[in-house]
Amino acid sequence: LYPPHLQTLSLVGMPSTDDWVSRPLTVIHGLYAAQTADHPFNPTAFFEERLRLDWLSVPSLNDVPPHSLPPQSLVRFRAMLQDMMDPEYYLDTYEVQDAQGNRAVFSGRYQDNVQLAEGATILPDAENSKYAERQCVYAVPIPAEMPWVKEAFRAPEQAATRKRAPDDEGEDQEKRVRADDGSAAEVTAESLRDFFPLPGETGTPALIKIYGDAGLKLMDVHEFVGILSFDTDFAQHSFPEEAHPPASLVPRIHCLAVRPAPFPAPAAPLACEDALAVRDQLLQHFATQLGDPLAAEYLLLALLSRVQSRLDDNALVLGKMSLNLSGASGDLTGLLHNLVGSLMPRVAALPMTLDNMNRLSMRPKKDFVRNRLRSGMLQLSAGTVLLLDETALSSGQLVQDGILNMQALHTLVSTQTVHFDFQYHTIPFSVDVPVLVASEGKSIFPTDVHLPLRPSGAAHSALSPEALWRARQYLHLAGGAAYAISEEMAKLVENDFVRLRQEDKSITAQSLHTMLALARLRCLSIGEPQLTPAVWAAILTLEHQRRSRLPPPPAQA
Repeated sequence: LYPPHLQTLSLVGMPSTDDWVSRPLTVIHGLYAAQTADHPFNPTAFFEERLRLDWLSVPSLNDVPPHSLPPQSLVRFRAMLQDMMDPEYYLDTYEVQDAQGNRAVFSGRYQDNVQLAEGATILPDAENSKYAERQCVYAVPIPAEMPWVKEAFRAPEQAATRKRAPDDEGEDQEKRVRADDGSAAEVTAESLRDFFPLPGETGTPALIKIYGDAGLKLMDVHEFVGILSFDTDFAQHSFPEEAHPPASLVPRIHCLAVRPAPFPAPAAPLACEDALAVRDQLLQHFATQLGDPLAAEYLLLALLSRVQSRLDDNALVLGKMSLNLSGASGDLTGLLHNLVGSLMPRVAALPMTLDNMNRLSMRPKKDFVRNRLRSGMLQLSAGTVLLLDETALSSGQLVQDGILNMQALHTLVSTQTVHFDFQYHTIPFSVDVPVLVASEGKSIFPTDVHLPLRPSGAAHSALSPEALWRARQYLHLAGGAAYAISEEMAKLVENDFVRLRQEDKSITAQSLHTMLALARLRCLSIGEPQLTPAVWAAILTLEHQRRSRLPPPPAQA
């Protein structure tokens, strides 16, 4: 009754656990056959325990072409959830019978179709043949991920064997591929690029099948471990063929374990006592590159910013700090991209040319014909730094799509929200994308902080490899630390705000929110869990220096 790929199981019983990477389905069927009342069938626990000890022994789909990996083997995939597809129904357990009337029950999990021994048939109406539901998500390589991150995750043996995929990769993927049911639907690698958020990005997407509730959301980044499949899907699903891309272009991964995408930290953790030294080194590095120590301070705080909470239906988003640097000569966006990209894991740059604003799509849009979500540039994972280059703006006519793109960017900057287009209505999705804007004058977007640059003697500087890794880890860890304000400090802040309002009528309630956000970020940058008088005084000084650079407000009649 055992199909060919499970003959070892039928002859020797439970397979060796050495096969858990190369022959996971055999292991799963062995676990199913060996289950008892005291030890129920739980393959995820088995694999999670082994992955905890040896996660990196599993090949990564991010590093090697999928068709260079054996089908039905275990793979890893570090990816962002681009689309949540309709669930599909599959045979969770099925009973088979051979020509002699012998029967056996198998598990149908973690595979797209079942293989039967010669002469065996499935008994769909048998008591042990049961259907279940699994979730399907379309995942793409993490958008805007920097090369140093990819290299850090790449296992040495995978980097050494990285090569072009076989015939159905590269240019051959552009050829016509038959859809899963054998119809002549045109699905090419080119057409799949509509589902990558950023133009020009490449990589292998995957259709990931989830068993149980993993609590996944759109734009989450995770590392999945599961069984690689190129089989035709015979599960019962409700979406059309066009929405179900062929496995030759989009391999299936039957998920056994999932974890949030880890930070590529070095082996030695950053000691708390070194945080201040790393901070000072970063500030010096920024100041040398920008030629402006004040801009260095604000840039550091902007890179630490995280959305903390949302009040009054997104009218007030606490924790964000969008930064507008204006008045610089030369390629400021290029400088920022190289500077920030060497430190932050994900950085996306958008030159705001007239052509880009009219041609690109900022908002994801539902394609009801294919029942798919077409991606947009603003479908970015949390923590992705977005660089907007307003210096590329030129005179010309914005078409309707260009106007919608400008509105989408305005909404992102002001409320950290992206409205997905569902044709007759939009659905808001909360994001956490720090925004840096380079412009000649004040930005056309409502950034939290506007700082005209005063560069003097900008020069090239470089951190050593060790210092670079310490700085990356510092920025990763410092932004998520705990923070609080005592009642005494709240009273001090209130008194100072009243005094400042009396001295300068241009200071508003929004100014107070900005100063509080800056104070929190400065506390995090020095490892201080509570706002202190010294930190608050430092923020007042920084804001006084910044505001002194701003042009005076127009006189009121």
